[in-house]
Amino acid sequence: TVMSLAVARPRQGQTGTRVTLFGSFAPNSGGGSTNVNVTLAGVPVQQIVYDSDGTLIVIAGDGAQGKSGSFYVEADTGAYVDSINNAPPQLFEYTKPGVITAL
Repeated sequence: TVMSLAVARPRQGQTGTRVTLFGSFAPNSGGGSTNVNVTLAGVPVQQIVYDSDGTLIVIAGDGAQGKSGSFYVEADTGAYVDSINNAPPQLFEYTKPGVITAL
């Protein structure tokens, strides 16, 4: 079975944003037992919070404002999915962190 990415939400955020990916991932796709490498716009995620065959929840890594690129998930076997291959491609964009000026 091939890994696939159906939907990713949100598609923009800053360092620390929780991102949910829906699709077919390891362990039940690609023959792997776990997902070992996840990047958003080429930036490694800080953490994989939840990992199942249909859902991944990750915390966005330290990406520069304006950096945009694909969602990428790789299993321990080397099987992978890259959202740049979706039609249309699904991309993630790092945004400027918000600033709290008053409470």
